[in-house]
Amino acid sequence: MDLVLSNNAQFFYKEKFICERIINIQFVLILEFPLMTKIFHILIVEAQFYPDIANELLLGAKKQLSIPNVSYETISVPGVYEIPAALNFGIKSKQKKFNGFIALGCVIRGETDHYKYICQEAVRKMMDFSVGNSSAFGFGVLTVDNYDQAYKRADSSNTKNVGGKAAVSCLEMMKLRQYFNLPA
Repeated sequence: MDLVLSNNAQFFYKEKFICERIINIQFVLILEFPLMTKIFHILIVEAQFYPDIANELLLGAKKQLSIPNVSYETISVPGVYEIPAALNFGIKSKQKKFNGFIALGCVIRGETDHYKYICQEAVRKMMDFSVGNSSAFGFGVLTVDNYDQAYKRADSSNTKNVGGKAAVSCLEMMKLRQYFNLPA
């Protein structure tokens, strides 16, 4: 049984039967978004502390953003700790307007507590940025124990590429902002 709630949303009704008796009813809201008809511009902030990892993450993101009506520009910062400030510069820019933001980078655990503080503060500030500005945001920052773990998640030739996943997240969040009629 399909019930249409509006032009952009549909309600689907599912039933499971055991011994001719309903034991579980699930209601699932599925949003169907209109095609993006205007040009959406995305800022990618890439931390270059591990340049080979950053480049792979960026390749993965670019692959996902190579679609009609989407443009992007990339800026580099020294490390993950600098990403939140760069995102903030981007959203406050009077010369450039961005509809979405993507953060790419990597933090690898070392012998000191430095890893913990960088991860904790940078991730917290990125979440604050996203929620505080109602921004469409894709999080593509790796926090790993070693280089091998980082490369497996950054390799642009496989489906685990976190940069590509962050780009898809950003696109989905841009569609959601559009659904709720929020200004960019």
